[in-house]
Amino acid sequence: MCRSRGWRGPTRQALLDTIADTGTFDLGGVALTFSPASNHGSNRVFLTVIAPDGGFVPVATLKRRATAAGEISSAPQGGD
Repeated sequence: MCRSRGWRGPTRQALLDTIADTGTFDLGGVALTFSPASNHGSNRVFLTVIAPDGGFVPVATLKRRATAAGEISSAPQGGD
């Protein structure tokens, strides 16, 4: 995109067009694919927990535990 006189920044449509034109790109091992007909990127789901520092921690396993009410719930267990 060219910064010409009167340029007010990127538009939503310009961003969508650029992403669709790029096609497939890699985000460190996760490939995202976009086209004019599909803006989903990926059908994969990654379970994560937001860490106290604001970063993301991948969930390695789900551990069953009993709650105070005696119910069973699944608690995420962070990776590494």
